[in-house]
Amino acid sequence: LDRFRTGVLVQKVTLQNRLAAKVRQDWPELVVSDRIFVSADAMGLLHLLTKYSTPEQAARAGTSRVAAAIRTGGQIHRHAKAERIVEQARSLRGKVAVSPATALVVRKMAEELILAIESVNAWEKAMAALLKEHFFGAWLLEQTGISVRTAGCFLGEAGALDRYPTESKLARSAGNGAVRVQSGSSGPRHYDAHRYNHRLKR
Repeated sequence: LDRFRTGVLVQKVTLQNRLAAKVRQDWPELVVSDRIFVSADAMGLLHLLTKYSTPEQAARAGTSRVAAAIRTGGQIHRHAKAERIVEQARSLRGKVAVSPATALVVRKMAEELILAIESVNAWEKAMAALLKEHFFGAWLLEQTGISVRTAGCFLGEAGALDRYPTESKLARSAGNGAVRVQSGSSGPRHYDAHRYNHRLKR
């Protein structure tokens, strides 16, 4: 489950960056910090783009329809944001020409990004349920600063903890324990192991 989540997150970030670049090119200031939407994975933005993926479409739709398309947040907040979107969209009329093909690409990317976000959320719910039933997973979740993601990744990479005879063996497997060597008359020396689980260390 943890490896699956990591793969989905990589796809999500790649798609999010592509969508942000495309939207900023055709619809300036829609996805800019402290503007209308802060990031390209804001669900309100994604729901908006699945219905109105160009400034021209949003300008024709009007404030009420745009507010309904956003779907997230309170009604007053959505309406205020929709007013800004429509005002900006109308100011771009005649300045930005978005082809039907580009509009379709933006809409499809927004739909795929929604699915990716929902997949990650579903992973967290499934992992939380499994961790609560796991004797050590439940203990991990009780520790300050350890989330479902951290606990899931740790147990997924470490595996059955009883396969480590000592704590130092587990630490070395995670690249955090020194290896002790000694030969002949020389004293013991310690060095970091070269082979370890890099994901577990992170």
